[in-house]
Amino acid sequence: MRIQIGLLAASLLLQACSSAPTLDTAERDKYNPDTTARVRLYGNNGGSIRLYPGKDCNTATKADVVSGSGSHLESFKSMLGDHQVKSIGMPDSAHSKNLGYGETITEKVIPASAPLTVVMHFGSPNSYCFPPPAAFTPQPGKNYEAFLHFENKRCYLKIDVIGIDGAVTPQPYDVCSKDLLKELNKPDPYTGPKV
Repeated sequence: MRIQIGLLAASLLLQACSSAPTLDTAERDKYNPDTTARVRLYGNNGGSIRLYPGKDCNTATKADVVSGSGSHLESFKSMLGDHQVKSIGMPDSAHSKNLGYGETITEKVIPASAPLTVVMHFGSPNSYCFPPPAAFTPQPGKNYEAFLHFENKRCYLKIDVIGIDGAVTPQPYDVCSKDLLKELNKPDPYTGPKV
């Protein structure tokens, strides 16, 4: 009996720590397969995701940014095992079905047939990953996913095309200069009162 109660308690705890996807209907309703594409962005506590729609490696500026990251509260919840998933109805991939520790998902509608620059990075007291930005041109009606990939003590930005069946194929992209990363990460000048 004690074992059954323990198993029941463990089961309830695991359910409390997992999160059902939240359907973002406002974002979903922007999707038109003739003129837009969709991208699934995998974040993590300590990470940042930024998109620059309509911009390539030579034209992206801080003013063009669209945030792909969740809130600080979502990052904290993900640290506790509560994977925040904001869905617009994209097909699942092997990655989306098997989230790693602290991973979150945000799905976005993006303009198709125009460049998109993606910036992702991760930093913590013990490790960091700041790969150069990547730029590609999404195709109408296609689904993409972007995430930081760690392999052999190195990290890089990985972008895949997701098929209707969930199978993924690598999406070729242009690697932007590290100078662009530095420019896009510069803090804005402080304009508040003098202290």
